[in-house]
This record gives sequence, C-alpha cells and structure tokens, in this order.
Amino acid sequence: MKHFKILPAGLALLLTLVSLAAPESLLDGRLLDGKTTLPGPSLADLPAIEEEVRRKASEPYLKAFVGQVQIAQGSDQFMVSGGVPGSFTRPGAKQKLFLYRLGLTSGVIILENGAVVGHYNGVPSEYAHYISAQVADLNQDGRTDLVLSHNVEDSEEIEAHFFVMTPQGPRFLGETPVFRSNVLAGDPPPTRTEADAYEIWLAPGAGPMFVRSHFHRVGSKAWAVQSEKRPFKLESSQAPGFEPKLINLSASSEPQQAKIQLALGKLASYSDVGSSLNYKHPANAAETLVAGDPSLRLMELLDTRAAVYAYENATKKQTDHRRPKDFALTLQGLSSREQIRKAYQVHTNESLGGMSPYQER
Repeated sequence: MKHFKILPAGLALLLTLVSLAAPESLLDGRLLDGKTTLPGPSLADLPAIEEEVRRKASEPYLKAFVGQVQIAQGSDQFMVSGGVPGSFTRPGAKQKLFLYRLGLTSGVIILENGAVVGHYNGVPSEYAHYISAQVADLNQDGRTDLVLSHNVEDSEEIEAHFFVMTPQGPRFLGETPVFRSNVLAGDPPPTRTEADAYEIWLAPGAGPMFVRSHFHRVGSKAWAVQSEKRPFKLESSQAPGFEPKLINLSASSEPQQAKIQLALGKLASYSDVGSSLNYKHPANAAETLVAGDPSLRLMELLDTRAAVYAYENATKKQTDHRRPKDFALTLQGLSSREQIRKAYQVHTNESLGGMSPYQER
C-alpha cells in the first residue's frame, strides 16, 4: 500500500493507492471534517490542462452545457487541482489525474508525459463539484480507478462516488456518505452541533468488498465510535439510467463529427439556439442516453438548430430562440443509441435537405 501525503496551504490530503487483498483504509471523513482538498497543478502541467479545456469548451456539446466562462486558473468559473499518480487509461502507464471545475460541471483530465490522454466531464449532483480524489485499483485489472468526493448543496455533507476505469472511460459503481452534520450554509449555527463521519475500507478484487466504520461527534468533543467495521454495498441515490456520469470527451470522434461541426458552422446565425434537452434532468430513458453520449449531444444540437432554421425558412417568421424545446425531436419510445442516431439523421435531413451532413452524395 502506497501513501501520497500532500500539504496544500498547511492542509494534509492522504491519497491511497490500494494494492493488497486485505481491507485497507481508503478514505476517512474525520480528516478535516471530510473537507479534504487537492493541491493545485504544477506550472508545467497547467498550460496543457487549460488548453484542453478551452478546446473542448468551444465545441458545441460542452459549450451548450457550460456557456461562456473564463478558462484561467483561479477564475470564478474555472479551477484545477490534483496531480494524483496512477495508471488510469491503461495498465502500467505513468499518468497523473487532475480535477477541474468548469461552470456547474466537474471534469477529470489525465496527463501522460505532459500530453492529455483522457478527458471526462460530468455533474455530480445539483450545484455540486468534485473536490477531492482517492485512487485505487478496485477490481485489480491494472487500471487505477477513481473515488471522487463531492459537496452537497447548502450543507457540510460530503459524498463519495466510485468509478471503475474501462477502455470506454469511467463507469459509475456506486456511492457512499463520507461526512454529515446538522450545520447548514446560511443558517444560524445550531445550539448543539453534531456530525457523523465514515471511514471506508477496501478489499480489491474482481468483486471488490467494501467495509465501513461509523463515528459520531457532538460539538468539539472527540469522535466516538458508533459502529465498528462492517461490510456494506455501494448504493445509488438516483434511479437506473440517471446515475452520475463522467462523459468521455477524449473518445475518438465518429467520421461524421467533422461534418456535423461544419454544418453547425453554416448555421452560425442560430448559435443562440441551445440544446432542447435538460441534461441534468432527462425526461426519459432516450434523453438519458443522449445526455451521456457526446456524439449524440452534438447531433441533438444540430437537429434542434436545423429545426428552428427550417421553421423560419418556411414561414418567413422569426421564432423565439430561447425556446428550443418547442422544436425538440420526440425521443419517447426509443431504446438504443442507434435508434436515436437514425431518428436525428432523418429529422435533420428533413430540415436541411442537401445541407445535412447525413445526406449521401
């Protein structure tokens, strides 16, 4: 078991890389009351990270999600932290993990020899960001997996999301509480402050086993044991299909993607038309598939703008560009990415005709 101890501004962060079969401590909510943080990136790594985020933020699917933000370390809308070592995208690789906050989203960037080899982005929950990371090879497949802790809006609560790294990117495994208290942001302090903290232990393997200890504290007294180490299973507070996702922004683009980008460029006068879907609250299973797939998100954005263009071109009347949902393609009943892809192709062809990137020439 290897420990990486970092002192950012006098605060200690313990990042544990687990390699033993016996249960070993992975994270402890008693440390800094659960508010563990990551250090900032080195000056050598920061330029590559900022350039990658700027490039992806200028592309339609991420731009539609975060809008116009200033991408510079320390700005109100952008912050990078990390530098955690591991083998994230392939076994044996010497790589570093960085977390970043961009608008309401959180992102993960993997660097290897100064180059970006992995980029993932998502929203942990409403008004929340990933604030710290522990890493471990949970399933012992040679790839370093992620345990990302995030805050909970208007409270001191901290939750941890577990992701298994796969060739396609991070796959959500489950979540568990790390720290809870009765202190709420903006409210007067309670007469009696109480907190609960959890220490999570891991026995890695093809089916990793998790063990949890529970501690309670009143005021500034010492932590008292509520329950000794007990096995538990990771849970999900979201319904199936709505679990937290880290979208793979580094996935190889489909051959059509360049054509889609070109078609969007030809509709530049409709750049104020945003996505017709609510990515944080998809309305059905098909919209959930779109929200988790960058290529489908790009197709959806083109389809929506094409529908607005077609309507205005046919009626010679300008519609309200702030209401893209009025032109959304109905996805109800579609159950696969291929069905959704074909539906967007047909609808966009109807809207754009020969201008459509899907028309065979």
